[in-house]
Amino acid sequence: MLKFVVVDDEKMAREVIIGMAQRYLSDFVLSGEADSVNSAYYVINATRPDLVMLDIQLPDGTGFDLLNKFGEKIFFKVIFITAYEEFAVKAFRFSALDYLLKPIDPNEFVNSIQRAKQSLSIDTLKERLNTLRTIYSPGSVEHDTVLLHTSHEVRRLFPNEIIRVAGDGNYCNVFLLAGEIIRMAKTLNWFEELLVPKGFIRTHKQHMVNITYVKSFLKNDQVLVLADGSRIPVSFRKRVTVLEALGKLAGRD
Repeated sequence: MLKFVVVDDEKMAREVIIGMAQRYLSDFVLSGEADSVNSAYYVINATRPDLVMLDIQLPDGTGFDLLNKFGEKIFFKVIFITAYEEFAVKAFRFSALDYLLKPIDPNEFVNSIQRAKQSLSIDTLKERLNTLRTIYSPGSVEHDTVLLHTSHEVRRLFPNEIIRVAGDGNYCNVFLLAGEIIRMAKTLNWFEELLVPKGFIRTHKQHMVNITYVKSFLKNDQVLVLADGSRIPVSFRKRVTVLEALGKLAGRD
């Protein structure tokens, strides 16, 4: 039998999850439940579960605070639980981590459990959790918002919803994490003032990128490869600045 722990500050939410597990999952057994970061840390260490179903917001911190207590010694798989928040959902999807939205749908519950059982080694989980921490960290700079005024709407975005910005004369194309492209009548200089303080870097007279999504720098080609597969040129003048930014990012990690 596989063991699981439920971490949620709402008693009713825990009861719903436990009830679904008892009804649909014959090979899982509840090994404990908790309503806070501190109580969850104790229960998980005491019962050594295979899976933790973890709410993001807890009274004494966040689900990330709990995971940080384990650091690299994490030994269990995780399914996140969250009330609907558009950016949080995008972050989970981008990180390829499983999540459940409240109120929890039974079919989604079963599917998430099956995916957790069949795939994702602990080492891969650690990598994806690190990606998620970078993208979605409540209270960090990534949760400052920016307002983008287009010809027909005003969009409120988190900076890490934006992968890159490309200049096109007096216009710019803003490439979003979800795959959408927003075209705005603003120059790249305008975006540079707005986004550089929020973790972006100008790489070229026509390009700036969110440093979070840089996967590699191809020195021979002088291009950055981003998480969405795009290849962004780095001008000779910007090369040193880009390398310094990547060095700081590596040092922070």
